[in-house]
Amino acid sequence: MVEATHNWSRMKGESVSCHVGIHSGRCVGGIVGTDMQRYHLFGDLMTTLELLESTAPRGRVQISNAYKKSLEPELRAGQTCIMDSSGMSLSVEPRAEPSLMTSKGDVIAYHEVGGATFLLRTGRGSGARRV
Repeated sequence: MVEATHNWSRMKGESVSCHVGIHSGRCVGGIVGTDMQRYHLFGDLMTTLELLESTAPRGRVQISNAYKKSLEPELRAGQTCIMDSSGMSLSVEPRAEPSLMTSKGDVIAYHEVGGATFLLRTGRGSGARRV
C-alpha cells in the first residue's frame, strides 16, 4: 500500500503519502444503517488500529506487539527477518521513541496500543527498505 501510494504520487506529480497500522485481534462486524447501509467493524482492535495508523511515521508501516507475536513462528530463533521464496525479506525494528505521537501532536503511550510497536522494512536479500 505504501509503495503503491508512493508510485501513484510520483506518477501524478503530487505530494501524497500514507501511514499504515497493522494489528492482530478480535472485532465484531455488522451492517449499520437503514437508508444507506454500511458494513462496519467494532471493538478494541479497531481503536488500536486507528492509533497505530495515526502514529506511524509518514510512509511507513507500524505493527503492534500482538501482530509481531503472530509473525514469530515465521521468524527463525533470534532473527527479526522473514525471507520468502522470491528473495523478498520482511524485518521488524522496534520504535525507539519514549512515546508515540500523531501528526496532530497528540501523545499516545505504548500501553494504549498493547505495548511496544515496530516498523516494517522490506527488501531483496540484505538490501532492506523501509516500509
